[in-house]
Amino acid sequence: KLDSLGVNAVQLILPESDSPLYEKKLEYEQAVKDFLDNNPSITYIFDVSRAIYLDNNDVPYSTFASTEQGYLPSIAFSYGTNTNGLSISRQSSVYFGHSLSQFMNADACIVATENVSKYSLSQDFDIICLRVDIGSFACAYEDALKSAELFSSCLAEFLS
Repeated sequence: KLDSLGVNAVQLILPESDSPLYEKKLEYEQAVKDFLDNNPSITYIFDVSRAIYLDNNDVPYSTFASTEQGYLPSIAFSYGTNTNGLSISRQSSVYFGHSLSQFMNADACIVATENVSKYSLSQDFDIICLRVDIGSFACAYEDALKSAELFSSCLAEFLS
């Protein structure tokens, strides 16, 4: 979708792994660092996934927001602060994400939320890195794709 809107984008997909969760996180971070080393012209990283939202009984639930196209899975930007504070690149990421959220809320009438975590969320890179949760696993896949397309359209307009 981004390519069709004039934004040069590449997608990094890692092979499935049976490693424990923390090891998967390290494998992901190393793969991104290697990819950035081989592609120094990359200026943004968007870590796009579907979130897992659990209620008080640990039951997954869907998150929807009102948009101009009706109700679609919500979009959330997550920032990891880490215990060491915010680096310059992470401060830039928070500023970028907040600006994009404000733009999306005003332009597309999306309820784009922002979440802050005390964990790094695999955002320890020297360029702007934004974690984007589109809907949740409890949302229909087709609905999540509609939100992803809306996100792509807003992102392309924002970057232009």
